[in-house]
Amino acid sequence: MKKIVIILFILMMPVLASGLFAQNTSPAKITIGKVANGTNPLKFYNNFGKDEIYLVAANHPWHGFNSFGIGGFDYSWWEKSFENLSSEGIRALRIWITCDGGGPVRLITNEESEKYGHVDNIDSRFWDDLDKLFELAGKYRIYLMPTLISFDHFNSKNASLVAQRNAYRAMIRNTKAIDNFISNYIVKFVNRYGNNPWLFAIDLCNEIVWLYESQLGKEYTIPWDNICEYIARATIAIKETNSDVLVTLGLGFIKYQGRGNEQEGNRTSDAYLKSLVKNEGLYKNANLARLDFFSDHHYSWMTPYYGSPMRITPWEYRNLTKDQFDRPVIIGEFPAVSEKSTLAEDYITTYKNGWGGLFPWTSTGMPDLGRQIDGAGNWFHVRDGARGFYKEFPHLFPKR
Repeated sequence: MKKIVIILFILMMPVLASGLFAQNTSPAKITIGKVANGTNPLKFYNNFGKDEIYLVAANHPWHGFNSFGIGGFDYSWWEKSFENLSSEGIRALRIWITCDGGGPVRLITNEESEKYGHVDNIDSRFWDDLDKLFELAGKYRIYLMPTLISFDHFNSKNASLVAQRNAYRAMIRNTKAIDNFISNYIVKFVNRYGNNPWLFAIDLCNEIVWLYESQLGKEYTIPWDNICEYIARATIAIKETNSDVLVTLGLGFIKYQGRGNEQEGNRTSDAYLKSLVKNEGLYKNANLARLDFFSDHHYSWMTPYYGSPMRITPWEYRNLTKDQFDRPVIIGEFPAVSEKSTLAEDYITTYKNGWGGLFPWTSTGMPDLGRQIDGAGNWFHVRDGARGFYKEFPHLFPKR
């Protein structure tokens, strides 16, 4: 009997490391409040809905572009990152698990094939690296918000990536190719990590707005209906696979999410997403086409047009009343070097104003801690911001 138990345990070790939990029974799992349960639907909770949680978080997007699955994953670098971030009370990280067409999720590039834009292969090292990432998340008790793809997949100017770029652009214009991408990438991700309590949420794409306002020129514009059919069908597939997994989208900026006179159509509304679900293909349950929470991005160039979200509520940022609002909102990107305040003040005011969390860009730079991505901040800014927040609210420092 002892030999059988030992053998079974050894066989299960890779499963446990990968996050394939039998069911979601961990108090760590983040959920959204429900009126029926006496909790606030604009807030996040853990401990089975008992404890409200505000996400003092950060973007920790990459060590090197596409380092997952192509031989560039440095476990020691990521562990040092998690250790430093955890020690300062950082609760969640947004990480790009693929960055562009040079990553591990490759599409068929033969334009003559009926499977043009379908998934060609995903390097097995990709899943091995993500297993290790989730292992570190559990060890240091930090939630992950993986960003599955980026606008870079569709807009790359790198000559070596043009074929993949064009294949991604073909994929998002074709319902069958979208379903294939979802089935062979997103559903596999959800099956592998959906019950891992340290998966906070899935971010379907980084700043997908730049497919519509393409940096390649107007002739490369992809219509919103194509872009958001992918969003709608992906949310359906995720919910059909595991209804506990939270889904969001870092659209890019507030312009296309409803803003009074500046509104150009709310491309993340339930009604719009449901309207795009065709009665064909694999994922057509329109009732599931809904983002669980919104993820706003904001940089200083947007302020003259839309104001800054840092000193107002998420519903005011959309020119709505609180009664018109029905789900949490985080600020998914915002410079760690803030516009007119310290990052500590930004964490504090967004918490007081009802936002669900703040993910400044960025906390990377380790071991070169002072290095900045896009000149928007680094580890020291995030560290000092977190320290300032917990000085004001010491009772919110996470128990490790």
